[in-house]
Amino acid sequence: MHFDYKELKTLYQKIITLGETKTFSETNKKNSFFIRHDIDFDMDKALVIAIIENKIGVKSTFFIMVTCEYYNVLSPNNKKIINQIKFLGHEIGIHFDPSICDDYENEFVHEVSVLEKIIGEKITSVSLHNPSAHGIYPFFKNFNNSYFKPFYNEEFYISDSCFDFRGKDIFSFVEKIKENSIQVLIHPIHFSVNGGKEYTPILNEMIKNRTEKMINHLKGNKSFNDEILSGYFVNEQIISLKNV
Repeated sequence: MHFDYKELKTLYQKIITLGETKTFSETNKKNSFFIRHDIDFDMDKALVIAIIENKIGVKSTFFIMVTCEYYNVLSPNNKKIINQIKFLGHEIGIHFDPSICDDYENEFVHEVSVLEKIIGEKITSVSLHNPSAHGIYPFFKNFNNSYFKPFYNEEFYISDSCFDFRGKDIFSFVEKIKENSIQVLIHPIHFSVNGGKEYTPILNEMIKNRTEKMINHLKGNKSFNDEILSGYFVNEQIISLKNV
């Protein structure tokens, strides 16, 4: 896969011809696709994927990380995006990292409550953050865990981690739906308009977008305008207010 939005649309179009997509809050005996998104870095990219899926007729679950270092779930813009994703027919779940706290059970309850206040409804699904790295696989009663049955089966699970679908052809892999339900993990950060299997241009785009947002936020600040009237340095590149 080239990891551009056009090819992602092609994948989704094939998926809906093969079977039904369901959120993790839905379970039945019929073989289904469980499309999962772990949002580790950027909410804007998550919204792009949610819109693409809605237009094609794909339902998926977006797992949001309350403790993320790179976005704030309580910012007005991100709260709006989370609810937009829900409005588009997708499920909001929690992306939880049990390795960063001593009492992960109480921390889990707290983080769930934060997300529930944002969307105004119960959270029922959870995906764990980097469990293969920390080796912690907690069970949370009454929650659908993406790493437990009936959603997870090693043979019928595929992830795009590190721009590599486990060395498999994703377009062929999804045909296994005839045998069993399939879980497909897709990280929105990997996809862009132009595609490619490199993190640097994606991160540069994210930095540029966030810098522009900060500039727009500070435009009304006289000291800021006076200081950088002729341009300022961000990552050794001059960005001028005249071009924003």
